[in-house]
Amino acid sequence: MAGTGARPDPEGTFVELPHTADRAIAVEAGSLPGLFAAAARGMFSLMADLERIQPRQPRPVHVEGLDLEVLLVGWLSELLYLHEAYRELYARFEVVRLEAGRLEAVAWGEPGLPTKAKVKAATYHNLSIRQEGGLWRATIVFDV
Repeated sequence: MAGTGARPDPEGTFVELPHTADRAIAVEAGSLPGLFAAAARGMFSLMADLERIQPRQPRPVHVEGLDLEVLLVGWLSELLYLHEAYRELYARFEVVRLEAGRLEAVAWGEPGLPTKAKVKAATYHNLSIRQEGGLWRATIVFDV
């Protein structure tokens, strides 16, 4: 993830972590909106090859939550709902507003079904969001 003195990617980065039963990712970004966008990309990377998804169809997303953890799980859950409702996969995410328990964003994708794992839910298991050394970091476990 973060290199030796390199500037953080404004879009954020993610890596898959080993997990015994489910799937997990570690995410980092220079901003909270970047962290949320990277978490979404990480989740959909578990489901499909992101480079093959053409981000043509925009879907607005609005989520509210009491704290950052609830907001992050709500964001990822709403994206999973949109995936199921419209049978779309998403590869591009823009967090337009993230403040005081409210997130407004746009997800872009195209019709498609998972070619990898079928993510059922983002969980609160071991969920953490923290700021360390100017970077925002999160660990997220997904039920598959």
